[in-house]
Amino acid sequence: NAPHRREIDSQLQGSDLAGPRTWHAESAMEDPPPPVTLWEAQYAYEARRPGEVSLLPGDLLEVPKGDQQGAPGWLLGTSRRTGQSGYFPASFVRTAAGPVAAARAREEGNDSGYCELGASPAAPPVQAPRRRREHRLVDLFLVTPALCTHCRDYVWGLDCVGRRCEECCCCFHGPCAAFSVLHPCQPAAGSDRQAVFYTHSVPLSQWTSENVLEWLACVNMLAYSDIFKAKEVSGSDLPSLDREKLSNMGIKEETSQTVLLRCIGELCRGSNTSSCCEEERNFLSSLLKEDGTGAQQQHQLEWQSFPPGTEQCDSCRHLLRGLAHQGLLCRDCGLVCHRGCAVTRGLPACRAQFLRQRAAILSLASLSRDLTTQFSLTEQSAPSYLLRCMQEIECLAHLNSNVDLYKAYSAPCLPDRVHEVALKLRDDPTKADLTGYDIHCLIGALKKYLRELVNPVIPVQFYDRFLEAAKHGAEEPRSVRLLQLVHQLPAHHEATLRNVMGHLCRLSRLQHARGHQEPPLALAHSLCFILLRPPWEETLQAVRNAKLHAQVLETLLLRGDWGEAMPDWAAPALPPRRLSRSGGHAGDCAAPRSLQEAEWYWGDITREECSDKLKDTADGTFLVRDALDRGSGDYTLTLRVGGSNKLIKIYHRAGKYGFSEPLTFNSVTDLISHYRNVSLEHYNNFLNVKLLYPVSKFHDEDPDSDAEKVSQRLMEVNREYLGKSKQFDQFHDQFNRLSQELQIKNQALQSFAEAEAMFIEQADVLRHFQKEAPDHELKGLEENAALLQRRLKVLRESKNKLADDVRGRQAFYKQLEREINGLKLEVAQAAKQREKCQAWLQSKGVKKDRINKLLQDSSGEAKETAGRNSRDESGEAPGLYSDSTWFVQDCDRKEAQRLLEGRRDGTFLVRPSKMPGQYALSIVAEGKVNHCLIQKTDRGYGFAEPYNIHPTLRSLVHHYALTSLEEHNPLLKTTMAHPVFASSGSQQQPAQPPS
Repeated sequence: NAPHRREIDSQLQGSDLAGPRTWHAESAMEDPPPPVTLWEAQYAYEARRPGEVSLLPGDLLEVPKGDQQGAPGWLLGTSRRTGQSGYFPASFVRTAAGPVAAARAREEGNDSGYCELGASPAAPPVQAPRRRREHRLVDLFLVTPALCTHCRDYVWGLDCVGRRCEECCCCFHGPCAAFSVLHPCQPAAGSDRQAVFYTHSVPLSQWTSENVLEWLACVNMLAYSDIFKAKEVSGSDLPSLDREKLSNMGIKEETSQTVLLRCIGELCRGSNTSSCCEEERNFLSSLLKEDGTGAQQQHQLEWQSFPPGTEQCDSCRHLLRGLAHQGLLCRDCGLVCHRGCAVTRGLPACRAQFLRQRAAILSLASLSRDLTTQFSLTEQSAPSYLLRCMQEIECLAHLNSNVDLYKAYSAPCLPDRVHEVALKLRDDPTKADLTGYDIHCLIGALKKYLRELVNPVIPVQFYDRFLEAAKHGAEEPRSVRLLQLVHQLPAHHEATLRNVMGHLCRLSRLQHARGHQEPPLALAHSLCFILLRPPWEETLQAVRNAKLHAQVLETLLLRGDWGEAMPDWAAPALPPRRLSRSGGHAGDCAAPRSLQEAEWYWGDITREECSDKLKDTADGTFLVRDALDRGSGDYTLTLRVGGSNKLIKIYHRAGKYGFSEPLTFNSVTDLISHYRNVSLEHYNNFLNVKLLYPVSKFHDEDPDSDAEKVSQRLMEVNREYLGKSKQFDQFHDQFNRLSQELQIKNQALQSFAEAEAMFIEQADVLRHFQKEAPDHELKGLEENAALLQRRLKVLRESKNKLADDVRGRQAFYKQLEREINGLKLEVAQAAKQREKCQAWLQSKGVKKDRINKLLQDSSGEAKETAGRNSRDESGEAPGLYSDSTWFVQDCDRKEAQRLLEGRRDGTFLVRPSKMPGQYALSIVAEGKVNHCLIQKTDRGYGFAEPYNIHPTLRSLVHHYALTSLEEHNPLLKTTMAHPVFASSGSQQQPAQPPS
């Protein structure tokens, strides 16, 4: 930007110091100057090639009247600001006045040979720009995102991400820095600037979880801030996130995963979407040159939300980031662009080129506009879209008594289905057919509508006032002040808020009638960032004031009068679970003298072990463990709240401990003792609970009763594991069949396309012959042409029908893939739980045979095995579960080939592998002997991860006696059905397999 800045500097100095420009009157007198047309620049444009003129908004340019069009889409003229002549895009300017005569070179009464170049009589005078205080720009390094002064979008990233002024702290993106001259340098007080700047790059590994949450807010991903906060995701965790980890965190929707991973990848790579590559410049130039009129209509740009991960900017061709309010949309032509691109790059002319491809988005654009334009208070109390959504949700809630309404409002749903519902409600909210959509889709459509409003239900102008009211310590003054503010809202916003709150009250009453006694805090939390949000320029405040957002919605829902009666919320009965040797109540035990003596301190245990210990416990159950960064002296408090685990960091600085600054406790035991009597609500409004029930590391339960309970738990987990495995196998088979069908149908589509091209070519040939054919052949050629067109029509109809079928199958294919990925995780988790139960029983002295019996009884394998064995050819029980029938100790590949040669499909044996300590399966499938390596890992035996979960070879054989091996190898379409020595056990005496 240095050359461009020097150019601007010279222009500003020249206008003040160089004096008036002059020329020789004699040369001007020789040939009168032609008349010119005056144009005014509407947008900034930076010259990219020699012979072009840079523009700033408001520049006046003279174009000779005889040369209005220098090149298609471009004008050739002179800038009055710089005096430079060259080409500039016609779509960036508008006519400022009609043709005027050029300045006269002679002034009456002046015979000096020189004259001032003033304004012509027919043109308005142009004032020389005044010198303004200039910015002192330096490289910008930051962690907390900062707002760009020019484009009003956020600057974020690693390394050098832009420029900032040393005096006034204004920040600019790299491309925006060239326009800093448009913004005067006005040094602000230190309190007005909260961002912290650095003189060097800060690695991502040094970002705290708070920095990650602020970054999520500025890339429009604030909806997942609660998940990232609960999991304590810091900068060092971001590069390793993948779809599997996001699913484990609770972000299971594929589109959201894709958008989130794309943003993380952009952050880690340090890519800059504002940079303009040559390909993008060529693309943009082609759009600018398509329309050569030079007088295009100005774009009507408005802030808009788009389906996540689908729309790209029409200027820079990069995808828009985030889940809502991602960019700008022209409501006249359908153009989409980033905020930065709208003010720093050339936009194509405003015409109908994008209307067709953006028809659906433009049809939904009216739903996001201000509430005052969407309905009349004399006719209805809320927008029709919103009223129909709430009506359908309540109807489905009454019909389906199994739905947990609190969880339904927090659960994600497929964006495609939500988009379908939104389109139907947009066309006709009262008559839209919503049959076939479940309650989750309708809740998603309602939240989508509220989230995408350009001004939320509680307007951004009231944001600070509501937060100030929420800061009142006492509940009564807080609720009174908040309800007073509700009455001060604009009429349309107040009416809409009353309808939404009344809807939530009715759902809460229905939930209470079904036996759920907990207050509807989950409903309030699910909407706290949707109904109330700060202005875009202050979006980081939503992260810093998260607990105040929740406080506002909770108070409004529980204390407001919305015309609906609310039930009395009683505290739920706690389950009879003895967790601590002290009886579990804070008042029954004294504080431990040291951390190591504390029963709730577990030291260095993993997050997974911690989650297992808190599984199925009551709210208020807790334990403390070492933090992952053990060298810092920090700890992690894990607390059970609302049926899930919350992770809270305990910081250690300068000998003090606490959850956040300022740290006031002298030790961790003091902190825990304090919050055993005081609610954590003072720290985080989402945590309205005390530390009631410590999980004691000294607790010794009755082994006999526990063994029985764990045995029952083992059987339950085993049934769950087998059920999930069976469902996974079914989905996997269906997935493979569908994949093959899609491959065949896509080939058919290609054949249709080639056939259609051949028919079109033949039609062209026929038309050519018709022009040259004699009269007596014309009738036959016309009949042939008509027949060809009929067949072409049938061909196209068949092609379109097949294309529709392929699209439907592809959608089902993606859905099935998501289900398989989810089931894979569930199978692995169930297997892990089963292993833990078996290991615990073995540690308590339960025999292996007893554990196997429990597994067989819970899976029904014994009966199925007996039934299958009774159908053996020899009529004798083959003894599948007898190790001697299938394990052969002294056997190699050649010997296995000999033993299995000519046997029926499913006949198998297990033998040692050539690899030390490993084993191999030899099995007959489709008449051939196949060999598979059995992997032995720390987790167990198996054929591939994550299925290496069988504690013994016997367990592996039992499992694959019922499960096909096709999931590991498509050639092995069989189970381990027939042990090699099942009918002739006396032929050989194999050794026992290792336990």
